[in-house]
Amino acid sequence: MAAATSMDFRIEGIEELAQAARRDLDRVEDRARLLTRALRFADDEARAKAAEVLVEIGAPAVGPLVEFLTDDQVTRGAAAQQVLVQIGSAAVEPLVELLGHPDPHLRSTAAWLFTGVVDPRACPALVMALDDDDEAVRQCAAYALGDQHCFWAVPRLIRLLDDAVERRAATGVQPPDSDDLHFEQLRLDADEAGQLWDEGVARLLAEEAPEHVATHAHDQEDGREDYVGAAAAYALGTIGDPRAVEPLIRVVRDEGRDWLVRGQAIWALGEVGDERAFDIVLASLDDPNCEPEALSALGGFRDERALPVFARYYRHSCSFLRQQTVLGLREHGGSAVVPYLLALLHDRDVVVRGFAARALAWVGDRRAIEPLLYSLRYGDERFRTVVLEALDDLSRD
Repeated sequence: MAAATSMDFRIEGIEELAQAARRDLDRVEDRARLLTRALRFADDEARAKAAEVLVEIGAPAVGPLVEFLTDDQVTRGAAAQQVLVQIGSAAVEPLVELLGHPDPHLRSTAAWLFTGVVDPRACPALVMALDDDDEAVRQCAAYALGDQHCFWAVPRLIRLLDDAVERRAATGVQPPDSDDLHFEQLRLDADEAGQLWDEGVARLLAEEAPEHVATHAHDQEDGREDYVGAAAAYALGTIGDPRAVEPLIRVVRDEGRDWLVRGQAIWALGEVGDERAFDIVLASLDDPNCEPEALSALGGFRDERALPVFARYYRHSCSFLRQQTVLGLREHGGSAVVPYLLALLHDRDVVVRGFAARALAWVGDRRAIEPLLYSLRYGDERFRTVVLEALDDLSRD
């Protein structure tokens, strides 16, 4: 207390304190710059510790991390991206500035980071990025605007959905090769967004991928899938604005559009859940290229007419379509879907079983507790992890 009363709070004392604080900040930033080098050169354990400390440092680490991203010699940019996302709002202004960088790869990286750093200050720059000359930048900006839930960007996204094919046809620009886009999954609010792709099921998918859907083997041979249009459709579905319904329906009906954007448009219509689109999505089941997306999207309408469809598909010979059935049942919700999900909990495919377990937790019907406990007897460790997470969720209801 005595030290506090003896402190010199005259202007000279304040200036001395300010200078000392600036020196301390400079030292912290220097240390952060050294820690970013560990993201490149250290072993996995040391790199994880460096990332943890950088997150604790916060705002003073943003500058060195952005420098790290812009270094042509960087080999572990994904680690820096994850740290920036965890730091959050302090990274917004430097990342917005990076959206104007001459290197399109860095512009697309900055746009993609805003799928994790959710802050309305980023939206004006992201909308401007929808007019970027580089297709990957436009694609990443559209995804980011969706995850920002930027309602005022809806008209511009609708225009992007309509213009994507025309722009590429006029310029002759090829879409980015998937090998050129090495972005980490940065969406940190998966549960809040109501997505099934939680860590438990994601592990199952990563280690035992579903069988390929034969109907999607007919991808366009010229490699000109509409990546930007698909990103715009994703954004419109994630935002959930009814203004997007008619434009999305037009895309689904347009057989000249490729399956990628049509499938994403179907998913988006399920997310919006507007009854105007139900019959369009239902009819899309007859299109072999869009059947999986239509199946999962039907649940979003919460329409009883979807239940007979799920009754036909939950025993389908294709495990991927059974997975999509689980997604549809989960989104439909209600007690009527529980018998189907309980049957799928005993599916021969472990990924389907994992999906069913998480869906039962999402539906929240406590009748699932005993069957979930029983399923622990025959599942492997990965499956048991998912079941235990589902039981934990149900126990909180």
